[in-house]
Amino acid sequence: MKRISINLKKISKASAYIVLLIGGLVGITACDPEMELSGNVEDFTVTLLTPKIKAGEQAVFEFTGDPDLISMFTGELYSEYDCKDHRILESGDYNLSFSTATKYGAQENHFSILISSDFNGDYSNISHVKAATWTDITDRFTIAKGNTSGSYVNSGVLKMNEFMAEGEPVYIGLRYVNQATAIAGACRTWYVRGFQLSTETNLFGEQIIADMSSAGFSLVDAGIGGACRSTILSVITLLGPAGTSSQEGSENWMITKPLTRQSQIDLGPDRPTPLKGMTEQHLPEYKYIYKEPGKYKVTFVATNANADQSRTVVREVEIEVEP
Repeated sequence: MKRISINLKKISKASAYIVLLIGGLVGITACDPEMELSGNVEDFTVTLLTPKIKAGEQAVFEFTGDPDLISMFTGELYSEYDCKDHRILESGDYNLSFSTATKYGAQENHFSILISSDFNGDYSNISHVKAATWTDITDRFTIAKGNTSGSYVNSGVLKMNEFMAEGEPVYIGLRYVNQATAIAGACRTWYVRGFQLSTETNLFGEQIIADMSSAGFSLVDAGIGGACRSTILSVITLLGPAGTSSQEGSENWMITKPLTRQSQIDLGPDRPTPLKGMTEQHLPEYKYIYKEPGKYKVTFVATNANADQSRTVVREVEIEVEP
């Protein structure tokens, strides 16, 4: 057998060299200074060529400096720098409205609308619904009742303040009850659409708090009289079970998620318009058209940034837009 000879001394020297090389590289990396920003963002300035213009004319903003990023708050609604963190509205009365329609059948008093502040939010069983305290507010609205043509009837508007204490969640329930058909005749189909809980705000008029899609309706069925056929789509359909026994009634509910009356509404932050990105060329000016007369505070935000750090400056100018 041929013997293989290994020079341990050479291996040791090679290993030592590799260790020294790696150590050197680590040392160089560890000593690297923080990456410097390109340019001085403080050099960024904004000049408005014409402080007073007509609606529909171009406002011309000239820039000096060359920051990496530039964005603009125009000063218009939903684009104000003062609302960059959030826009708060003062709310007024909370109002509820909807429309109902009926078709077919002969039974009366199927439908009612109720409100509860102590429902536990468990939609899994009718027993949780029955355990809550519900206030019937049906007579505060105009509902379809005897009109079985399928034409929708507007409910009118009910101020909900007396039923909704500020900051306390409530649930609104649509209850549908069928009596035994042998006694009361065929059950009617009820339809509910246009459900809307809204409030009047100090600046922007009516704001929707909950509607058909956002109210979070859930179906709770009593589980009697056969399979429930009520549905929640763009319209709520309240319908008796197929094959309901003439001696047995049925009941199901459509119940919203918790709804809360607040004295203030947070619309979230206003967003700026991006004008220049990191990879885009120098931007010497920007032109913008104001369509509505008024005085606007225009705010530009400029930033220089890299992987290690960033620096931002804010520049403001005012412009008057005449009719």
